Amino acid sequence: MNPTCLQFRRATSVAFVLLVICAAARAQESVCTIDLPTLVILPDFSLVRDLGREGFVARDNHGPVRLDAVETHRGPRRLLFVVETGKHLPPVARKVEAEAISEILKRSSAEDSFALLTSRGPRTELHFGASKEGLAAAVHEIEVGTTGKNQDGGVRDTILEAISQFQPGREGDAIVAVTTGIEKDSNASYQKVRDSLVKARIRLFGVQIGVFLAGYYGTGMSASGYPTAWADPNEESLFALTRQTGGFAIWENTEHPWQEYRLTEERLHAVRYMSFQLYKAVVEYYGVDVRHSTDGLVLDLADVIRKDLPKAKVIYPMKLPDCAIPSPHSK
Repeated sequence: MNPTCLQFRRATSVAFVLLVICAAARAQESVCTIDLPTLVILPDFSLVRDLGREGFVARDNHGPVRLDAVETHRGPRRLLFVVETGKHLPPVARKVEAEAISEILKRSSAEDSFALLTSRGPRTELHFGASKEGLAAAVHEIEVGTTGKNQDGGVRDTILEAISQFQPGREGDAIVAVTTGIEKDSNASYQKVRDSLVKARIRLFGVQIGVFLAGYYGTGMSASGYPTAWADPNEESLFALTRQTGGFAIWENTEHPWQEYRLTEERLHAVRYMSFQLYKAVVEYYGVDVRHSTDGLVLDLADVIRKDLPKAKVIYPMKLPDCAIPSPHSK
């Protein structure tokens, strides 16, 4: 064989081996074990407890994904309320806001720590460690209506500001946004707020007191004269943002367009019940240690559990944090 050809083949083989080694190294770097905060809830927002590793399955675009461990995380939490206020809110909407927050405070433990920021309306700011008396006074002002100059910006801006109050991060940090919706009046983009929450490992929960538009639908006519229809889903709502960070939102619509909303005893009981379930989801969740890659991770209940709980919903951050960012409770 020609020596030059032999040398070329050897060089090509070495280069190929190096490429394989580098590709394997890059693949190894892109996969890590991440502690994924996970909730399993029923349609009435109650938690499904006492599941172990055998209760969950995971997969990605390449097939099954190994779960290294499943542990229940339960303990004192830091929770910050972002509350929409202002003259645009009718008294009954402010009443619902106050009842939701008050229920969470009433159900909380002495070790929990709370903070509060108002949005859109006059500025109220309470930092972590605020007394229950101070929080109760702020909630009363929200209910009766505060006076003063409205703030610039919207709820997304206030959520972004709230994230900075969690430094350094702790296990279970959460924000509860109490609002008519997050789609309007904000300078901060939806993507920036979402990515900031994910990076800080803060779960967002919500109490939506306004109309929720799942999307937009329209009809028209094609160039050839045939009728057409289109749908544009609302992918930047409070419900979407909570879901992408591992939380959820409850909904009490005080803005019915065709009839006046009445806060009956039945509705009041529902608001309190849902708020308590939300608080329980902040305090207790599963930490699922899962091999994380960027290729479409899906976490679900194992078949034997899903058979008994067909309507249970598994909630975890749909946008996963970077492997390089340590979990607040990682060793």
